[in-house]
Amino acid sequence: MSQTVNAQSIRLIQPIFVNDTDVTQTTVLGQDNANHSVSAIISRIEQDLDMGQKDFLLFVTTTHKQNDCDWHMHHKIVDTIKQRFAERIHLAVDVCLCGVREDGHCCVPDDPIKTQQQLGTLAQTCVDAGADSVAPSDMQPFTVATIRALTNKPIISYSTKFRSVQYA
Repeated sequence: MSQTVNAQSIRLIQPIFVNDTDVTQTTVLGQDNANHSVSAIISRIEQDLDMGQKDFLLFVTTTHKQNDCDWHMHHKIVDTIKQRFAERIHLAVDVCLCGVREDGHCCVPDDPIKTQQQLGTLAQTCVDAGADSVAPSDMQPFTVATIRALTNKPIISYSTKFRSVQYA
């Protein structure tokens, strides 16, 4: 039995990396995989929309790392993107602590309760700013349950992200 795939049914998610500076940082993978400034990400999304891409997964990285983040930058970036594009795009946001913590960990070492508090606050902050869904990648126990209790948005599974080219 032969299966055919309807190209209309395939939805690809474009990963976008945004930093909290005014400078787009090109990676060794080239400009297409850059860590964009907030202003540059708007034009990047516009280019992608012109090519028919409507689904995005946002990864926020901060230059000033701190172990007790207030999530202001995440809110600002998500809000800026959603104010500009509204319903024209579906914006999922990565929920993890590794992009902001001084030690780079996805959790607060030896403090699972504080880990869940911070991950829950991050998810709620992104949803309040306009995220259409959240995508945890920390792999800590109870993260999905915590996010589900605090938000009413879809949650993208880690396995969906991990089995993609985003983690190549």
